[in-house]
Amino acid sequence: MVVVLGVSLAGCSAVAHVTGLDCIGDPADGDWGEQAQQESVLYSSPAGTAPDGSARNEGTYVSPACMDDNRIAEVGRIYKFTGSPLAISAHYKKEAQATGWRLTEDGTENLVHRSGSTDKWPSDSCFLKNLGNFTADFQLMFDYWSLDVDNDPAAKKYWVEISFSPTGGNCQSIPRAERTRHG
Repeated sequence: MVVVLGVSLAGCSAVAHVTGLDCIGDPADGDWGEQAQQESVLYSSPAGTAPDGSARNEGTYVSPACMDDNRIAEVGRIYKFTGSPLAISAHYKKEAQATGWRLTEDGTENLVHRSGSTDKWPSDSCFLKNLGNFTADFQLMFDYWSLDVDNDPAAKKYWVEISFSPTGGNCQSIPRAERTRHG
């Protein structure tokens, strides 16, 4: 079952008036955003996970490119989990590759310290796929660094995201060092 937010991907013109950004040709406008939201890997969560229960993060989120300095649009989901982050990584690696995504960065090969802990968690894992009219990145990211983790070390969250623009998604357009936060 695909959950689609009641956010209009074509609504960037209103944002342009507020921010002054020009949203003409915004990749989130129209079919690209809808196509990215249809990718099954966004909804393929392993046992021991649940969508993040906060009202803001429930369901699929959409970040139109015109709201982003880098003009990369994103669709994704945030999950809470129990168990091992390595097991989560293994699940998404298998699921992504089974649905045509090609691994470009394996986060299990670059472990980072979790904030306030000696635990090491996978960094971002990235996958690439041609979705017809555009190429997108699927990214698995763990929350090992945020204030939520500092305030509650037992909190475990991750998010999955598909990012895209005419020149590629976050993995293609943003250097790994700028995407990986260290605890």
